[in-house]
Amino acid sequence: MLKLLVLFLFVNLITAQSINKEPFGTLPTGQNVSIYTLENNNGVAIKATDYGATLVSVKVPTGNGQEEILLGFDNLGDYLNHTAYFGGTIGRFANRIANSTFTYNNTVYNLSKNDPDPIKGPNSLHGGRRGFDKLLWNVTLSSINTLKFELLSPDGDEGYPGNLNVTVLLSLSDDDEIIWTYEATTDKTTPINLSNHGYWNLAGAGSGRNGIDGQTIQIPANYYVPVDPKYLIPTGEIKNVTGTPYDLTASINIGEAINKTDISFLITMRYLIALTFCLILSSSFAQLGGGGTGVGLHDNLGANVGGTGLNANVGANTGGGLLRRRRAPGVLKGAAIGAIAGGAMGAIGR
Repeated sequence: MLKLLVLFLFVNLITAQSINKEPFGTLPTGQNVSIYTLENNNGVAIKATDYGATLVSVKVPTGNGQEEILLGFDNLGDYLNHTAYFGGTIGRFANRIANSTFTYNNTVYNLSKNDPDPIKGPNSLHGGRRGFDKLLWNVTLSSINTLKFELLSPDGDEGYPGNLNVTVLLSLSDDDEIIWTYEATTDKTTPINLSNHGYWNLAGAGSGRNGIDGQTIQIPANYYVPVDPKYLIPTGEIKNVTGTPYDLTASINIGEAINKTDISFLITMRYLIALTFCLILSSSFAQLGGGGTGVGLHDNLGANVGGTGLNANVGANTGGGLLRRRRAPGVLKGAAIGAIAGGAMGAIGR
């Protein structure tokens, strides 16, 4: 079973089989972009590029060879031209910040506006117009199975305070684990919410919506965060899922759930103690050739599922579900930064 983990500490892993580096294109600035391939001893292979610290491809072995289960593109141009954040590292702040503004220590910070209008806003989405997914990262080989992505986000970048040094480690183990490790340091207190924006289809990326509909999902959340229909900003309420379309505490078909679950779920501590994964796609309903593949999201906060806006015009790999750990949209609205502090998602200071 392929397990997708999001961790916030360094781990030691069994060595992967190989890491290869190849050219992936050139940015309009003239900067060269590379793509890296990691493959373990079980035949699982992943590709990532230094543009946006983006996960490009995940292939798993089946009875008929390898199957692609991540939506993505085989060239840099498509990543430059599409706006759905395919596989990118999101920052400084994943999700929406209402009215592109927040206040800390009586100082108002105005952020770049890009949602829903890319110029007028009024909200700031996924770090602004030039979030981390649109920047070229420095990549080094941290170990034989781990890529180290590094980025300096300068003071005032997209309106955020502080010089922020970000490190993302991407590892592939011989236990078929894909592991992200996020770290950041800053010289000023600043909000941060790092995430990966991968779209997954365990039936095979080319199977489209039909493949997604045949899988199941379970989210052990007792509560959800309602959002307003115009900007998808939280209303301030926290509601129980019981008796609502958002009750995914029992495994259900994704085809039934995907059109109604682009919201945030609140994972309670009671579930955290009992479960290894907070979000699980059942392997028994995702058969790839002769074997099953499951994807789990390990986190101690909320998660959401979406991806219904993808269509056949996006590219060769279409029809996927978005599994993303994140803070609820508009989480800074009317709240001090200290209220959202916590690990890789929250406020960090000097």
